[in-house]
Order: sequence, then C-alpha cells, then structure tokens
Amino acid sequence: MRFRRKKGFIKSPEEKERRRIPWGKILYLGILGVILIGFGIWGYERIFYIRGFGVLDSADTNVDAKLITRITDIKCKINDRVSKGEPIVFLDKSTLQDTIAARERELENNKSIFKQKIQDAENELKLVETARTNQDVVAEGASNEYKRAQKLLALEAITRAQFLNVESRFNAEEMNSASISTQLVMATTKLTSLKDDYATYKNKTETEIKQLYQLLDETILVAPRDGLVTKLYKQVGEMVVAGEPVVRISVPDDSFIRTYFDAANEDAIKVGEKVKVVFQSGDKYKGVIRKVYSASLPFPPEYKEHYGPQEAPIVAEIVQLDGKEPWSTRVLGTKTKVLIKRF
Repeated sequence: MRFRRKKGFIKSPEEKERRRIPWGKILYLGILGVILIGFGIWGYERIFYIRGFGVLDSADTNVDAKLITRITDIKCKINDRVSKGEPIVFLDKSTLQDTIAARERELENNKSIFKQKIQDAENELKLVETARTNQDVVAEGASNEYKRAQKLLALEAITRAQFLNVESRFNAEEMNSASISTQLVMATTKLTSLKDDYATYKNKTETEIKQLYQLLDETILVAPRDGLVTKLYKQVGEMVVAGEPVVRISVPDDSFIRTYFDAANEDAIKVGEKVKVVFQSGDKYKGVIRKVYSASLPFPPEYKEHYGPQEAPIVAEIVQLDGKEPWSTRVLGTKTKVLIKRF
C-alpha cells in the first residue's frame, strides 16, 4: 500500500525562503512613510502657514517693598495660590519703630521748649503793653503842659527859658513813646513768629510721624490680587530697598500665549487675527491675537534654533478662542507652536 505525501506539508528550503514575511522592508517602508508624512506636514505648514513659537504666560504683578529694610519671613513659595489681601512677606520693623520712638520724644521735648519760649514772649509783651499804657499817661500830660506853655509864652506869662524847658520834656516823652511803640511791635512780632514756628514744626513733625506709622504698616506685604506665586526675587534675611520687587504674582485666569514671529511676517500679524495653537502634548486650540508689539531684544535663547539670534522679533499675545479645557489649567511656561494662515 502506498501513502501519498500531502502537498505543502513538508516545505523545501526554497519554499520557506519564498514565504518568509519581509519585516525589514516593512520597517524600512514604515520609517520612510513617517518621514515623508513629517516632511509633508512641515512643507504644508511652511507653504500655507506663518509659524510662531511661544510660551504660555499670564498677566502678572510684582509685590514691591516700600522701604529699606531686611526680610524676616516669606509666607509663600513658588506655585502657591494666594488671595487678595493675604500677608505674604514680613519685613523687619525694629529700626522703624526706634525711629518713630525717637521722633516722638524729640517732638515732646521741642513742644516744651516752644511753649516756654512762647510763655516768656507773652510775659515780655505784657510788660511792654503796661509800659505803653503808663507812657501814654505821661506823654499825654507832657503834651497838655506843652500846649499850655505855648499859650503862656504867647501872653508873655512865662519866659522863653521856661518854655524851652517844657518843650524839651515834651520831646523826650514823645521819644519815649516811640521807643515803647517799637518795643511793642517787636514783642508782638516775636510772639507771632514763635507761635507760627511752633505750629509749623508741630504739624510737620506729626505728619512725618504719621507717615512713619504708615510705613510701619508696609512692613507686611500683602497680595494685591488673587493669583499664583511664580517668582521670589528675594530670600529671608536679604535687604530690600523701596520700589524693589520681592514676589511676582501671576493670574492664570488671564492666560495667554506670548508668541515670537519672524519680523519678516510683520504685515500678516494683526490684532484680531485667528490662529491655531499646538501645545507640545499635541493638543490643538483656536486662538486670537489681542496685542502685537515689536520686541526690543533679540529672540530668547530657546528660540534661536528657529530664528536668527540677532533679529528683533514681532511678539503677539494670543488668547484662547474655543471652549476646550482652559489654558489656565496648564503649567505656565509650556511651549507651543502657533500657526497663522497665509491665504
């Protein structure tokens, strides 16, 4: 009895080679396809879109020091959320407190000195006023006697020598009255000047002390708005001067893409222009340009691979247009690609 060998059950080496799957070719063709697709997308974007490269940013504000002092405590760290009015930085107040105490002691001492001088000037004025009153009586008597002597001389009832004696006394009392009047003016002016100086000094010093107390309140720096702490310019123990920033607070709810474009495309980048935003994760969004301006500095280092290092770019701020996941939920500083249609 003869058995037949089933066809294809045992393959020759040539048949095995012919039926082997060409994985190398498939891999090669796959890589080539991916490269071609990538070049196709790259070429498509180059032809039909203006490309920009940006980072996710947000509106921010700095919390500045108002005086020269040392930082004693910082109650926040980067990426902390803070609320408007929340104390976040404490500054040393001991020097300011010492200054206030010294100014208050100086004010009280000078008040006593001014009051004593004013009291002395008032007493001096009273004495001069009394002397003026007495002198008015004496001067009036001398005037009456002089008038009577003039009449008697006309009637030849007294001698010329007697008349001259009366006239001399009258002139002397007139001079005394003028002198006392001058003393009265000087004493009045002195008293008025002292009172004015005291009022000016008192008001000025009290205002300065009030301002120092206001500065004492400024030793506690509070968050000016709700937001996210994105930078600490100083550390505990460091000195700060008036106007120097200590903390930067960003507002994620006002997020935007700060995008850099080649200056050659300036005419195509306009406020209100709609754009496509592509995040590094591949997520795509629609956006619109809300602000355009020329940068005063060359491109940041991370963009020099896309643009010439010496060019001043065009910068556009782009806000979200569609209703997808808000940009405010993403990490600030995330890089993006922005596309604007050429046609």
